[in-house]
Amino acid sequence: KIPFVEVLVGYTDIHGDLLPINNDDNYHKAVTTANPLLRIFIQRKEDADYSAFGTDTMTRKKNMLSNVLRPDNHRKKPHIVISLPQDFRPVSSIIDVDILPETHRRVRLYKYGTEKPLGFYIRDG
Repeated sequence: KIPFVEVLVGYTDIHGDLLPINNDDNYHKAVTTANPLLRIFIQRKEDADYSAFGTDTMTRKKNMLSNVLRPDNHRKKPHIVISLPQDFRPVSSIIDVDILPETHRRVRLYKYGTEKPLGFYIRDG
């Protein structure tokens, strides 16, 4: 840990996507999928580009034959930007998980900006 500096730690998967390492499961996935080399990126939070996580951030080598045979490969669809989990807000939670059976779960929905929850039952069948 670097004192007084917040950092983001990420790695590139086998597809070239930059993914965050922010918990033990992500770290384990990074280590187990590293083939043959694990590329780790450490950035200061204020310098980090949050939109880069989860998208094709590493340049991929293109096969010349596929470019000739399929010219429509040059048109790329825009990537959907997914922010890091700290930017998300809760929208629902399951209540009474230990008390009620699975077929009668209660869900609490949260409306953005208010403290009033809306609850209802979800029944199987």
